Amino acid sequence: MFDYLTTNHYGRCVKNNDWYLKSFGVNRIHYIHQGHLSIMLDNTRYDLQPQRIYLFPQNLKLELLLTEDTEVDHTFFDFFTLPAIRMDTLMEIDPKEHPVIEKAAQILFDLAEQYQTYPSMQRNEYSDLVESYLRNLLTLMDKTFPIPLITDARINAALDYIHKHYSEELTLETLTEVTNLEMNYFIRLFKQTVNMTPYQYIKKYRFNVALSMMKQGHSMGETALAIGYSDAVSFSHGFKKYFGKAPSEFSPRKGLKKGGF
Repeated sequence: MFDYLTTNHYGRCVKNNDWYLKSFGVNRIHYIHQGHLSIMLDNTRYDLQPQRIYLFPQNLKLELLLTEDTEVDHTFFDFFTLPAIRMDTLMEIDPKEHPVIEKAAQILFDLAEQYQTYPSMQRNEYSDLVESYLRNLLTLMDKTFPIPLITDARINAALDYIHKHYSEELTLETLTEVTNLEMNYFIRLFKQTVNMTPYQYIKKYRFNVALSMMKQGHSMGETALAIGYSDAVSFSHGFKKYFGKAPSEFSPRKGLKKGGF
């Protein structure tokens, strides 16, 4: 189903209205053990229920609606794939109605809780295993509830190039060479397919990598260079504009104990 799947964050935790990030730029599998959570997905409100599996695609804008009494015990997986997932809305599955999916999900959730990358976002020796079980769950879900994928090989090639070369200078000229498309047509096709411009996607991908690095303890300078910024000042400005908080607020070096999503 997927040529490429990688996680950048997963685990089980209890969160309340102090969630540091209230919007996400990745695919997410979300399962609520206890509690309730409301979200806005492309300007439509959804009230998430316990014991449901939810899939949010990265091409839709997702925001958390938090209140004073928000408290959610949940398991989550944030991930990227190729071919990329492109859905018009979220997917909701009651695993009790699908025993095979329920069993696969329980194994995956147990692994994620025992070997989680929350809150440090640090891959570990079990990350490959977790990703293999995540692939398995998504494949089983797809058998019953087909997961729409981007089928245009040219756009997937552009996404693959971005994922592999995000630390380099990425220009529209380079991406049009990769896809063999005229520039204006490439921009229109990319936006139509991915639901954002190439520039917006590159920025989103880079800052998700940056968030992961900051939470692993990398310095601001190291992180800036790793995602293609020439200096820490411009990186810090861009990061804060994107996430609403300075990168230092996510660094374990500052004693942050409630990191992540």
